[in-house]
Amino acid sequence: MRGFINDNVYHSSEYGDIHYSSYIPETYDGSKPYALFVTLPGWEGLYFQGVGANMVEDFGVEAIRYNDEMIVLSTQLNDWGETSANQAIALTEYFLAHYNID
Repeated sequence: MRGFINDNVYHSSEYGDIHYSSYIPETYDGSKPYALFVTLPGWEGLYFQGVGANMVEDFGVEAIRYNDEMIVLSTQLNDWGETSANQAIALTEYFLAHYNID
């Protein structure tokens, strides 16, 4: 998806495999903080429907048009409840710990 790395997997010891797409600008080198934009595009199922919503929705692409110096995460939600909420939080916390985020 237009500059995004599709179908990354973060392995959380507490919440299992978390599938997501991400965009990290070519200019990012960790020397200055970047904004973090997390989009939750909806639940379309993982692979049994052929593609995840995180790979087809344009929320992240539109965000980059607004500010191309930010990191964008687009999670693949697995349900409408606590599982997806916890996975989105775990993924966000991972990026906050491993990237220079403002």
